[in-house]
Amino acid sequence: MKQEVLEKRIRENLEIQAKKMALLLYDSTMPDDIKEAWIALLPWMSLGQMDKLLNVLEAKYLDGQTKDIDEKYKDKLKEVAEKFEKEQYENDKKLLEQINKLKKIL
Repeated sequence: MKQEVLEKRIRENLEIQAKKMALLLYDSTMPDDIKEAWIALLPWMSLGQMDKLLNVLEAKYLDGQTKDIDEKYKDKLKEVAEKFEKEQYENDKKLLEQINKLKKIL
């Protein structure tokens, strides 16, 4: 009984991984002939090799999905840095004015 449950879980896991790989390959930006070559190699790949391929495809997919987010944060960070520099310049300018006033008084 336990063996049957274990085998069923393994099959379910393999099925999920296969669907995930199919989706990632389909959504990949690599040329179709390269996708077809990977698909043709799958029957001869070990489970470890398939897992590595799946991890690479998943990483590429996530990179593509977060590219716009990275650009937005990069722009926002630049904006914040420019604002900080401007405020720092204004504060330095006011401080120098205050120091010069103190020098005149002393």
